[in-house]
Amino acid sequence: MTKMVTPIIRYNLKERMRRFNGTVRNFNIPKLVENINSPAMQERVKLGDLHGYYGHWPRTKFGAEPKEGGVIDGKVINLEPCFRTVYLKAYEDGTIEHQAEFFDNDPGRKAYAQSQEKSGGFSSVILGRDHSFHGFDYVLFPNYSANRPYSVMLDSADENVEQVVLVLDEIETSTGIAPELQADYIDYLLDSIDQLKKDKLQLLTENKQLADTLAETLNHNDLLTDDVLFLQQKLVRQKENEKFNPIDLDDAISQANHFKTAKIETVETEEPKAITESMKRFNQVWGF
Repeated sequence: MTKMVTPIIRYNLKERMRRFNGTVRNFNIPKLVENINSPAMQERVKLGDLHGYYGHWPRTKFGAEPKEGGVIDGKVINLEPCFRTVYLKAYEDGTIEHQAEFFDNDPGRKAYAQSQEKSGGFSSVILGRDHSFHGFDYVLFPNYSANRPYSVMLDSADENVEQVVLVLDEIETSTGIAPELQADYIDYLLDSIDQLKKDKLQLLTENKQLADTLAETLNHNDLLTDDVLFLQQKLVRQKENEKFNPIDLDDAISQANHFKTAKIETVETEEPKAITESMKRFNQVWGF
């Protein structure tokens, strides 16, 4: 039978490729890279011991490293791994590369068939503040959308899926937490609360900066409006002062010429020199 092996899958811890669903992660990338590339982890990969399951349920019930099974409500539960990781590498920029080989069993065939139908993807298992890495599981809604053996569009996740509540990197609600995960879960919640406080403070700071910028812009616009109104009024006054009526000037010249050429009746008076002097001054004023 042909092996059911995925191509090498690449995704980045800084890029979830989701806008509406899932949970933003703030991993200690250097620590996680160190754990993934450690000799102990690489030995598990080389020997085929880094198993993954169909869904995170086995880990939430039996711990981060489930054995062959356990007892729940008096019933014996047998666990079968879904696949094994055959290649694993992490880079300083947060890029993770891995490759999986599905087992020829019921969960393996089911997950492989879903991957061929471009449904679901891989979800990492990272626990505690020391960012211990425990491999991958195959889930329906991977938090990192690029962590799939095929290409998908950005918004392909179910919009009604609830967000992850565990450090398991999947978009779903966990029902029950294994005892050995309780301490890690509490640490995760505390870290989440701290991060939410930081995010809130950052948003408040950014909102204040935006409000200050808006107020400054509005004030600047008011000043510009006042300047425009002042210039408009000044222009109107200049136009009024520069009004020029050529018809009035023509009438004045015409009247002056008429007066100059008009025949003035001689009137005998005792003071003819006064009249002569007045006409002389008139001609000088009007340039005749």
